[in-house]
Amino acid sequence: MVHRPDELAGPAAYDRWMMETWRGGYDLKALGEISDFVTVMSYSEHTRRTPPGPSAAIDWATDVAKYFLRFMPPEKLSLGVPTGASHWFVSQEDKIQPEMARSYSNGWSYDWAMQMLQRHNASLVWNDQYKVSYGFYPSGGTWEWVFLEDARSFRTKLDLVRQLGLRGYSVWVLGPEDPKTWDAVPARVAGR
Repeated sequence: MVHRPDELAGPAAYDRWMMETWRGGYDLKALGEISDFVTVMSYSEHTRRTPPGPSAAIDWATDVAKYFLRFMPPEKLSLGVPTGASHWFVSQEDKIQPEMARSYSNGWSYDWAMQMLQRHNASLVWNDQYKVSYGFYPSGGTWEWVFLEDARSFRTKLDLVRQLGLRGYSVWVLGPEDPKTWDAVPARVAGR
């Protein structure tokens, strides 16, 4: 299911649009009653439609999980966590009148993000409040931003799963992750 941190749409037209066209389409109470297993996205906090920011800051992921726990017990809920990176840049587009340009984002693999940060001599910085790494570098008079869901941020999401007693976690998507992410995954115990 898609993320939803609360019942309110939010203050801006974008927030209302998100609630009316995406988040608000789920009856969480009914789904909590009839489902055996629910995965909720903690990612896409920031997307190609928003200003640069983390895909899943820990406070956002916490708010989303706690909101869903109002409608279902923790043993039914799996926290969907992201891997890889998000890259923000300026995009020129003739179809957007009269501006002709906008901020845009796309997904990158961990390896590609690290290569691009290195190519541009950009430092990777850990944000202790949001529990995510990010970097930025100049590009043609503007800035390009990279927010990275690395092994360290993955561990904070696993800690959240444990703290809330959730059924588990679901990963979106396998392949672009920091190879060290797998070191954070506990070994499966026989008989459990």
